[in-house]
Amino acid sequence: MSELKWELIYKMEQIEKQGLKYALISGQLNANDFLVKIFEIDQASDEHTEAVNNLATLKDEEVRQRLQEPEEIFLKYCKILSLTNFHIGQIEAMDHANPEKALNYFEEALAPTKNVKDSSYQDWVYYVSGTIAYFKNNLDSLSDFIAKISDEKNKKVLERLLIGLTERGEPDYIKDY
Repeated sequence: MSELKWELIYKMEQIEKQGLKYALISGQLNANDFLVKIFEIDQASDEHTEAVNNLATLKDEEVRQRLQEPEEIFLKYCKILSLTNFHIGQIEAMDHANPEKALNYFEEALAPTKNVKDSSYQDWVYYVSGTIAYFKNNLDSLSDFIAKISDEKNKKVLERLLIGLTERGEPDYIKDY
């Protein structure tokens, strides 16, 4: 696909996101539907290529203010903010160029989880924490999070990370994920 066509697609996506923001701010779209749409945009590709744009939208001050109440919306916002940061961390980790940048996004993914007291969300916290332990070369912590997590899919990912880290002594997210 030509560069001009990609640029046009990008601009159209930005207009859609600005439309979402405007719809939220103007009251044409309620907070829950806004968050559902942001999540759908994130999930539209396996590579989560829209995560960077979604993060900019989620961190927009006007958007943030609209998503602070009621508590149910704020918690949903925190969860989506965490997921978005995590996906950017994955994108950075797959790039290999700057593992510290990936680690920063993974740590940013953990920050909003402190607001969520739902016990069913604890597996996500373990998964993010285990990923952080992997990037910090902390085999003991990674093993601890593997023992705590009950979600089988994410547990298997953490187990692969542990195996790779044990074998090489350093993270290689592309190989281990």
